Amino acid sequence: MILKNMFLYDLINPKKYDIFFGAFTILFFIVFYCISIVTHQMYLTNSMDMGIYNQYVYIFSHFKGFKSTVYPNYPNGIFFLGDHVTLLLPIESLFFWILGKNVLLYLQIFYIILGATGVYFLVTRLNSALVGLYAAILVYLHYSVYAALSFDYHPNIIGIMLIPWILYFYYTGNTYRFLFIVGLGLLSKEDIPLYYIFVGLFLLADSIQKRDAIKYNFIVILIGISLLYFLFSLYILQKFNPNPNISISNWKFSPEVGKNIREMFINITHNPSQFINIMTNTIEKQEKINLFIYSGGFLIILTGWHYLMPLIPLFLHTLLSSEWTMWGNLYHYNIVLSIWLPVIISNSFNKININLLQVVLGLIIIYQYIIILLNAPLEPLKWSKIQKIFTSQYYFQRYNQREISEMLDIIPKDAVVCASNHLVPHLAFRDKIYMFPNVFDAEYIALLETDCNDKFYPFQNSISCYLEIKKYLQNNNWEIKYRKNGVLLLQKKSYLSP
Repeated sequence: MILKNMFLYDLINPKKYDIFFGAFTILFFIVFYCISIVTHQMYLTNSMDMGIYNQYVYIFSHFKGFKSTVYPNYPNGIFFLGDHVTLLLPIESLFFWILGKNVLLYLQIFYIILGATGVYFLVTRLNSALVGLYAAILVYLHYSVYAALSFDYHPNIIGIMLIPWILYFYYTGNTYRFLFIVGLGLLSKEDIPLYYIFVGLFLLADSIQKRDAIKYNFIVILIGISLLYFLFSLYILQKFNPNPNISISNWKFSPEVGKNIREMFINITHNPSQFINIMTNTIEKQEKINLFIYSGGFLIILTGWHYLMPLIPLFLHTLLSSEWTMWGNLYHYNIVLSIWLPVIISNSFNKININLLQVVLGLIIIYQYIIILLNAPLEPLKWSKIQKIFTSQYYFQRYNQREISEMLDIIPKDAVVCASNHLVPHLAFRDKIYMFPNVFDAEYIALLETDCNDKFYPFQNSISCYLEIKKYLQNNNWEIKYRKNGVLLLQKKSYLSP
């Protein structure tokens, strides 16, 4: 009896659907590994964000301070809470001693599996184990998971992936685990409190609609703590970021929307029709909304409109943004859809009493998820499609990987280095690392000359990239230490060994 009251009971009870879920998890772990870890091993991750977070892993795990020098134009570094309020990062960094230099990418995959597991247990409790398995598979198939994995590491993912666990412990009435999960999620990133506030409002509306006993203590705790932490995060960002116009987690709105979140809500109440127009005025925004509807969002007509509440921060953040990268389905910004749409879909099954209709609808949605995923362009695949990971071409995108490894081995571990965008994440495990062309006091410049062809960030074009490299090749203060197959290492002469 004691065992059955333990949280781990469901994990060790060998039910057949648990076995199926475990098998699917192993399968998708392999796919996630190929997209995330292999991309990093091929030197295709970036200074912003992977390089920054890897340097934080180094300085936190070695207790060397709190600043990253990867940020452009800041040779002395920026305090880690000045860009994003990620208080969980120092704890994550300690896993460096277990998982090695790829620790954050492994943890990110683990978080996604944790979110799918939460959906599995939540839906199993509210519906059935079969529907729970179906919902978890939808998490693994959702295009936003692959968009996130294909571009570096993102601390907000753990906060999002804990949402189904928040719901699970709410419905099971476990106060302490509810508090622990909420606290853990809030520590991940400064915009997570906004999602949790709307999750709390959803729980209130859902309990009212279902005429269940409302657990006011849980809802007050969730909304209250999230609001306080959000205000705390705003204060921290304003205090530690050198840019006086810093916005929370890249919440940069179009001029018509307002300068900040407060102005946005004021303007919405005055002219809501204008905001609807802004949220649909580009092809990318329309595609985001269409994909949401096609991948199960239309089932809100069965579950109730309150199921939109946890998605409000997503749509406000992205569709009202002044940055085009937010509008569509790229990167990690849509990750909340991966865990929330399966919740919507599985809950709609409770409204359908005909088993055959449930099966048909389930198969249609899985088919739709697969079609969307197969046609979604992924960043590290040069905007090609996921099928590419099943070709040998994907694993040999760098013809000069051997030369890159040789060059990296030459650089002393304690040297101050300036490096190309895609090399910084691998050289970030040191006190000072800069992204080229920010040389500052670097002793070595490590470059991938061929990246100037089509991976020339942060330069505006290929020509400016090549010209900047040429400037240092012609500088008498620098000497070529290694140059082969487009891989170049320069060493400052004042640091040359006698």
